[in-house]
Amino acid sequence: MTNVGKGEDVFDPAEYLEQKLNRKLNIELLTANRRRREMEKLESQLAMPGVEGYLRNGRAMGLKIGLASCSSHGWVVDHLERLKILEFFDYILTREDVINLKPDPELYIRALERLVVNPQETVAFEDSPYGVLAAKGVGLHCVVVPNPLSRMEKFDQADMTLDSLEEVSLEQLLSRI
Repeated sequence: MTNVGKGEDVFDPAEYLEQKLNRKLNIELLTANRRRREMEKLESQLAMPGVEGYLRNGRAMGLKIGLASCSSHGWVVDHLERLKILEFFDYILTREDVINLKPDPELYIRALERLVVNPQETVAFEDSPYGVLAAKGVGLHCVVVPNPLSRMEKFDQADMTLDSLEEVSLEQLLSRI
């Protein structure tokens, strides 16, 4: 299982590289360059296919919509604003809001409390095995739409796996679950 979706840093590539090269590196410069390249790539990315439609349909159906991410609040909000979809979320929880990160279900527990919803009537959309474990750990229905980094992972505990949210409408998905 990869580290995608896991909040804790379990592998430090800079430390590993220093060990392999047997010398110290300018980690601050390497990190700044990596972050700059990541941001350049992210700025050009659109929302995954079907996401905006699900959000619009969910809002039209009167569903409560929350987001539970192991990423930082600033990172999440910046990207939701850039994608022009921030307005659809009733509540956003991130790594700053909990002590334990995925696969621990604490993010989902807090989200359920804030949204005042029943786990059995809630669907989590995930893209990582750790996210699935967290969602199922609190009794949520879980639909997986893997990202390019997690496509090869196994999602045995998920209730449904889709290549894209465009495969089925939100209404069809909810009727199947």
